[in-house]
Parts: sequence; C-alpha cells; structure tokens
Amino acid sequence: MQNEIVEKLRIHLNSCARSLDTISEASVVYLLVEIRKLLEQEPIDHSKAQRVLLVANWAVHHKIDRTKNLRKCFEAALQKRMTQDCINPERVEQLLLTDIHDELKAILNCLGLPVDIVNNQEAWKRWTDCLKGVLTEQAAIVTLPDGRKVEMRYVLAPAGIVLKLGIPVGGQIARVATAPMAG
Repeated sequence: MQNEIVEKLRIHLNSCARSLDTISEASVVYLLVEIRKLLEQEPIDHSKAQRVLLVANWAVHHKIDRTKNLRKCFEAALQKRMTQDCINPERVEQLLLTDIHDELKAILNCLGLPVDIVNNQEAWKRWTDCLKGVLTEQAAIVTLPDGRKVEMRYVLAPAGIVLKLGIPVGGQIARVATAPMAG
C-alpha cells in the first residue's frame, strides 16, 4: 500500500508542478491526507512532521482541540508573541507556514517525491492560499500552560483570508486580533 500511495502522490505532485491550475483546495487536502497515511506507516521521526500532521488534522476537522502536538506547534510562537494578552497573528502565521514548508519539503525528500511544489515560490504561494481556504472557519484551540485558551481560525474578510486569533482574557476567549495572510 505504501508504494501505491507514493506513486499516486508522485503523479499528483508532478501534475501540480506542470500546471499551477491543478493546485486546488481538493489537491491540498489530498496531499495532506495521503502524507498522513504514509507517516502512519513509515519509520519517519514524527517530531519532524508535527506541523504537517497538525494541518492534516485541521484540514479534515471543523474544530481541533485535543491533538497532542497542537500546543507544541503553536505554544512557542504564541508565548514569544504574547505580551499583555496581545498576540501578533501575522507572526504566528509566518512561523507556522515556514515550519510547514520546511517539514513538507523534508517529508517529500525522505519519501523520494518531487519537491517542486515547495521549491517553486509561485506554486508554494498557491498551495498555501488553497490551504488557508481549506482551513477557513475551522477552529484550532490551543490551551496554554496557564489554562488560557487561544482560538485560531482563518476567516474571509474584505482584504481576503485572514488569520483570526481569539485572545484569552480572564480564562475566556474574549478579544480578537486579525492579520492579512502572508503567502
């Protein structure tokens, strides 16, 4: 089954490399789901695939809050950016997308699959734009070590798709920060 998945992904990734028009929300979900299947079977260090596994889960669930690596993936970015209950959504997103890029490239390399989708800047922008579309209105809720919760979700706004962070105040998600999405 592993070889079949790898070959299907090879065809899919080559198709995406040949024509950016083939990169869609459906193709993003397909890639994430198939990579997740492979990671469940392959002896790959999952600590090096945490963000890819996170978005693979996030893409297929309307709300995630019990994923083991959810807090690990966001905690560092949130803690570094949190001052007086203020979080910089642009920086959180930038850190997340950079990590996803690096992890996805490493996973594809490890599996001997084409990496054009992450190496080509235009293809990567299109892929991340589609990923944001998939994640629109799906909540990722992170519980911080002190018990406060931060809700992250992509929303449609006049400026396009933006990351919205529900900022914890008094144990409840009360304030919201938004930022245009970086590609």
